[in-house]
Amino acid sequence: MAGGRRKRGGNAASILVVDDHALNRDLMRGWLRGIVRVVHEAADADGAHRAALRHRPDLVLLDLHMPGRDGFAAWRAIRDGLGDRAPRAIAVTADARPEVRDRARAAGFSGWLPKPVTSDALRVCLREVLAGRHAFSSGPERDSGDERLLDDDAARAAAGSDANAARMRHALATEIGAQRADLERMLAADQREAAREMLHRWRGGCAYAGAVRLERHCERLDRLLGDAGTAGNGEPPQENAGGETLGDALFALLRTAAATCVALGLAQPGPLRPGRPAPRGIPRRPDPGP
Repeated sequence: MAGGRRKRGGNAASILVVDDHALNRDLMRGWLRGIVRVVHEAADADGAHRAALRHRPDLVLLDLHMPGRDGFAAWRAIRDGLGDRAPRAIAVTADARPEVRDRARAAGFSGWLPKPVTSDALRVCLREVLAGRHAFSSGPERDSGDERLLDDDAARAAAGSDANAARMRHALATEIGAQRADLERMLAADQREAAREMLHRWRGGCAYAGAVRLERHCERLDRLLGDAGTAGNGEPPQENAGGETLGDALFALLRTAAATCVALGLAQPGPLRPGRPAPRGIPRRPDPGP
């Protein structure tokens, strides 16, 4: 059973941070400095398993969505490898749906941190879990009607400082600029799961950068792609409960991604070009023009 280890106070604890984004690990390491004894890092499920067996940390901060094996698989491997000596674990994710939180609880996690993680939320969760208690906060409520492109206050609160927020925004702009065309190609090739992984990474970056509008569009498209598995013929559904089609969601996301790149200081990627193959099951929208 996990959590059988002797409980340690924060300053005496060793923590393993697992996240596929180096910038997220760096942010966590900065917040943990001075709070815990030592911080170890891993970038994927296999690395998390190896680090847990080697360092025997007191607690693991584990991102649930990573390329390849996800955080749930990493946690199972750690528990299988260490048995009664397994550390306690806190799930970290941008997917804050109640059903995902319930799955984490059922899987044996001791805590839950929805992204964007703040330094205050991290400290509270660590204190509870290291004391042998559970901490499954649902996270702060967000204004779903907020249509601002960028929210400076949210970025500052999530990243912990203006300097960290600037770093997260630069990383997000670079990632969007480099991967926007990849998202279109994935959808054109019907690689839905790969597209959803990319959308999840974007959502996490958006949360720390205060890119509230793009985060919302990523969530909408991800939800529509996830609903594809429920369609009787295996094809993506034509629209969601609100009447938004998959084509609408993709078009709005690409427009917002381009605008976000401009707002974050990166030159806008080229517009959708007439004649470019539309993603499978998505009707071609007209070129947005100048």
